[in-house]
Amino acid sequence: MKRHALKEDLRDLALSLGFDAVGFTRLDLLEDHTERTRDWVRSGAHARLGYLAHTLRSRGFPAAYEGYAWCRSVLVATHAYLQPDTRPPADLLGPSGVEGPHPAPVSRHARGLDYHAWFGARLAALQVHLELRVGRPVRSHAFCDTSALPEKRLAVAAGLGRQGRHTLLITPRHGSWVTLGGLLLDLDLPPDPPSYDRCPPDCRRCVQACPTGALFERGLDARRCLSYWTIAAKEPVPPEIEAKLRGRVYGCDACQEACPENR
Repeated sequence: MKRHALKEDLRDLALSLGFDAVGFTRLDLLEDHTERTRDWVRSGAHARLGYLAHTLRSRGFPAAYEGYAWCRSVLVATHAYLQPDTRPPADLLGPSGVEGPHPAPVSRHARGLDYHAWFGARLAALQVHLELRVGRPVRSHAFCDTSALPEKRLAVAAGLGRQGRHTLLITPRHGSWVTLGGLLLDLDLPPDPPSYDRCPPDCRRCVQACPTGALFERGLDARRCLSYWTIAAKEPVPPEIEAKLRGRVYGCDACQEACPENR
C-alpha cells in the first residue's frame, strides 16, 4: 500500500475509534529546545518533578535520543473531554474571563473515564490494524502522558493546533479541552503541515486569570501552580498557596476557563 493511502487509512480508522483529530509528523522535524528546557529546569520552575530533569535530553530534542532512532513517523491524536455535564456554570467566570467566586473542586479532565486507559485501548487497536494492512510486525511505542516525549510540541508539528500562553495545546475545534496521545512508528509516512498559529500578542487572559501568578512569558512555574499542588506534589501545601485553593481538591481550570478559544 502506498504511503499516502496507508496514512489516510490509519487516520480514518483513528477517527472512527473516537479520536477527534489525528496528525502525522516526524521526530526530526522538531526544533531543538534542549537549552530552553534546561534553563527552565535550572530555574527550579519544574518544582520537585525530578523526572523532568532526568529526561531533559529527550524532552528537549527527542530526535537526538538514541532510544528513538528507529522511529520514522509519529501519529498524534486528540480527544476532547469537555462534555455537557462538565461545562463550567455561567457564573464561574467574571466579565473579563477572570475566575469568579466558585471555582470547580475537580478539574474537568478528571471527571470522566481515565484518559490513559481510553487512549491505550484505541492505540492498541490501531497497532493491530496497521500490522494487518502492511502484512508485517510494526515496531511502535504508544504514548499518552506517560513518557518523556514532548506531546504538545509533536501535536503542533503534526498540525493539530498551537501551544497557548497557558502552555496547553489549543485546537481549532475543541480549544484546549483535549488530551493527547499517539504512536511512534517505524513506518515512513508523509508528515502533515505544521501549525504556525500563535496566540494574539495582546491577549493575556490566561496569565491574568491564574490565581497564583504561575504563568509567565516563557512558560509555567510549577512551584506556584495549583494543579501541581493538588495532583503531583508530595509535600505539604504552603500556606500562601493553600489560601488560593478556594475549595479546589484536584486540579485547576482557571487559565482554560479564561481563554477566549474555549468560549
